[in-house]
Amino acid sequence: MVFTMKGRRDRRLVTGGALLAMSLWVAACASGAAQGADDFTDVPASHPQRDAILFAAGQGWFQGYPDGTFRPDRAVADHQLAAVVRRAFPDGASRADLASFMWAGARILPQAPVGEEGCGWPVFTDIDYFHPQAWDIKYATDYGWFQGYPDGTFRPDRAVADHQLAAVVRRAFPDGASRAHLASFIREGSRALGRVNQARDQSFADFFAYVVRVEEEGRRDREQLWVAGTDGTDPRLVTDNAKYWRWSPDGGVLAYTVDDNPEQVWAYDAATGRNRMLGEYSKHRFDGDLGWSGDVLAYWVGVDVNGTRQGQLWLYEGPELEPRLLSSGSVGFLRWSRGNGDIKYSVSEWDDNDEQTGQEIWSYDKATSRRRLLTSRPGRFEQARFSPGDKCMAYLAGVADDAPAPDAAPGASVDFSAGDDQSFSLASFAPPPVLTELWMVDFGGERPRRLLDDPDYFESYKWSPDGSRLVYQVENVNAKGRRTRGVELWVLDVAGSGSPHQLTDTATADHDYEWSPGGESIAYKEAVYDDNGDWLQRYKLTVVDMETLTGRQLTAHLTPDGEFHSGYAWLPGGRNIGYAVVVRDETGEEIREELWVADTDGTNRRLVTDRLADVRVKTAPGGEILPYVTAATMRWLTRYRPTAPGGEIMAYVTEVRDADGVWTSDELWVAGVDGSRPRRWAAGLPNIHWLEMSPNEEKIAYWTGLRDASGRKAGEELWLADGDGSPPRRLAAADNVNVREWSRSGRWLTYTQGGGLWMVRADGTEARLLSEETGGNGYWN
Repeated sequence: MVFTMKGRRDRRLVTGGALLAMSLWVAACASGAAQGADDFTDVPASHPQRDAILFAAGQGWFQGYPDGTFRPDRAVADHQLAAVVRRAFPDGASRADLASFMWAGARILPQAPVGEEGCGWPVFTDIDYFHPQAWDIKYATDYGWFQGYPDGTFRPDRAVADHQLAAVVRRAFPDGASRAHLASFIREGSRALGRVNQARDQSFADFFAYVVRVEEEGRRDREQLWVAGTDGTDPRLVTDNAKYWRWSPDGGVLAYTVDDNPEQVWAYDAATGRNRMLGEYSKHRFDGDLGWSGDVLAYWVGVDVNGTRQGQLWLYEGPELEPRLLSSGSVGFLRWSRGNGDIKYSVSEWDDNDEQTGQEIWSYDKATSRRRLLTSRPGRFEQARFSPGDKCMAYLAGVADDAPAPDAAPGASVDFSAGDDQSFSLASFAPPPVLTELWMVDFGGERPRRLLDDPDYFESYKWSPDGSRLVYQVENVNAKGRRTRGVELWVLDVAGSGSPHQLTDTATADHDYEWSPGGESIAYKEAVYDDNGDWLQRYKLTVVDMETLTGRQLTAHLTPDGEFHSGYAWLPGGRNIGYAVVVRDETGEEIREELWVADTDGTNRRLVTDRLADVRVKTAPGGEILPYVTAATMRWLTRYRPTAPGGEIMAYVTEVRDADGVWTSDELWVAGVDGSRPRRWAAGLPNIHWLEMSPNEEKIAYWTGLRDASGRKAGEELWLADGDGSPPRRLAAADNVNVREWSRSGRWLTYTQGGGLWMVRADGTEARLLSEETGGNGYWN
């Protein structure tokens, strides 16, 4: 399995200019307009950019004219534009911080920036899903303000020279900039940097939220929500009846709902301990949802209004999370937007028999408070999935004999003030399969369009990482319209250029196909049965080059017919694929399991180890499944360091057997993702059941099972291995031990021992019991 979470940078490495911008903004907000700024005779209270102009003048980024005017409509020359913006970065700027600055500033300009057409999205090998500024960087490159490097990297920490800064900012103003618009641009950019740096600072305040289930006779169990800090203070009880709970992206606020009627939404500030109710709602019998989109909290709830059910979608915005009703009147299900732009949500219509009769997809812009209808149709959407960056959405639409017109045109933008009104699948394919059509809507405002001419028995589909193509799987049916084992794998250019291309007609029905991280290739695993089609003989693995559309079977030996591929995963950077192969003898008995690595196109295969142990690992803190992880039986995890090319490594476990082939112990190894530089971290270990690499890439925690002389279970142990190769340290031993989760800073680890929940420093010190019960989930902020 692939692990790509990176640790955050040390506070001392944060860009000085960004910190200064944040401190200036905070000071300005505390003191109001700067002295003398109110004296601009041509900036009345009614001027739409007045606040931004006063703020920018107060920071010294702009000056008025001797006659007391500001002249807001006066054009700013290119050399003046660069000089003004440079004052926000007196100590220089990193590419990532400048991207955050640009994206926030440009969004409030009267002429919205225009990105690349279509559903395409930039892909960088050193910007993964967990990078705190990933979306700012992708927006900034999509709008053409930045470019990546020829090696596929973005290099977020690289400093921007003054002349480069001027060129980047100028791209946001192709027709020139007025002084008023530039003032607004800089103010919003500096605010964004303030939020970025607050998030960086927050990552060093580690808090762990967890649930303890309380059983009550004659009543349903209650879930108590607790928060424990790493400062040694006792854990705090946040609520004794939690339902949903989510940490904010910066880790500072824990949002949760109290499971009661009325249902309440609360926000808990981890640093101050402040706990406040945001709202309460008369809950209907069906459930809702709770989640974050950037710094906005969204809450969907089914409410009872005069005996009828409604779906209400609420947003909580700003520093105080002020409520705003976004949609009501029908049942709405929120489609979470992962970027910092619009929030996408759906509104469904139901008849008196609780049958869904129609569905609409809407977009809400947080910056302008404007909503826009994206698409609507009778019935419902199935397998509605956003493209990377949420620029487009594909969906399946059922085909019925009496189906009305397939899609209505999107509506125009409407002001909110004018009045109220990783993928979600509603599909359930039971035999016989259902004919569906594959549709797509571009969120730029185009009408929805059907991607294929004819309906088919669609099983699943997946966007390419850059959003330019779809791979989809359709099922073959027999003469009676019933399912068969045969499915076909196709690829389609969503821009409409060229015809769909069939990749294979024998891909496994397990939906086991994945894009490489860069989108250059697709790997799929297919089942091979005996001549009667009854007995599964093996799995084989194929990699398809998406430029030439040619496939190459990944093998380990010269006679691959006896190989059984037990799992595979694309490795970070998009340069390698790893796969595990079970080797059997003539009788079909398993001899050993091998770990192999090949290049992205399937060439240059090399053996990493022929003693791969049966170990399962988590994919990321909190149990999040990364998009290109496909095999539950994958036996390794990987990490990479963008600042050190070639520093990628993977960790894996091998078995040691005696001369008779009997297992004696496990060993923990690390190697480069290309199979080079293998190094043994620990030897003579009992059975390793779990691996968990710290986000700061320094340590691996693993859980082992002990056995007595007769081979029976004799307890478990938790161990910690350092990246410096020093001997591992045992953290805990009990009848029942399990790794839970690393903190995002990589400085703390939670684990269970003997039924209790524990916290320990990464160096193995300061272990303390948080709870004697571990009845629910727990996550670090």
